[in-house]
Amino acid sequence: MAKYLTGWLASISLLFFFVRSSIGQDLRYEIFWGDDMIGSMEVSREVNGDEEHYHYFADVSFKVLFKKYHRQTTLKATYFRDTLVYCSNRVLQNQELKDWRYVERKGNRYVGFVHDEDSIHPVFPILYSVSKLYYYPPSIDDISIFAEGHTEVCDLRDLGGGDYELKIPGGNKNIYKFRQGKIREIFVDRTWFNLKFKLVER
Repeated sequence: MAKYLTGWLASISLLFFFVRSSIGQDLRYEIFWGDDMIGSMEVSREVNGDEEHYHYFADVSFKVLFKKYHRQTTLKATYFRDTLVYCSNRVLQNQELKDWRYVERKGNRYVGFVHDEDSIHPVFPILYSVSKLYYYPPSIDDISIFAEGHTEVCDLRDLGGGDYELKIPGGNKNIYKFRQGKIREIFVDRTWFNLKFKLVER
């Protein structure tokens, strides 16, 4: 069971925030494993001229058998004139670094690293990513999306009724439920466990 929960580190990074507005706005989600609330997620967006800055922080604590886990995920993304120019994702578990990756624009290409060891080169340009998913549903042309937490392009499928399914590496999926222009709930569907994220109304 522990390996499935720890494998969730990149998936939770996919859960981020977007709003088409010049005013920054914060959202908060409570995270549930079954009936137990195990943590929360804070997401935000700020606009500074032609730049859009996205920030995400998730903090969860859970126990598997007799071992306790405290996991913190921080994701940052910056767009300039609607093109991704930088993103990073860091995961700490029990205060130890478990995952670190980033992508940065260099001219008309991207360079990036995973754990500062494996170099990656996503296809340029990236105009739409998971950091832009949370505030408004994708258009009919958005059948794939760049997932910052995995530094890969993933398939996105319209399930109808405001629900969207994101297929992520490893055969797993997340389901985002849009209502009235906002993601109200997110389901993280895995083989041995399921998580639910619920928007806290303010």
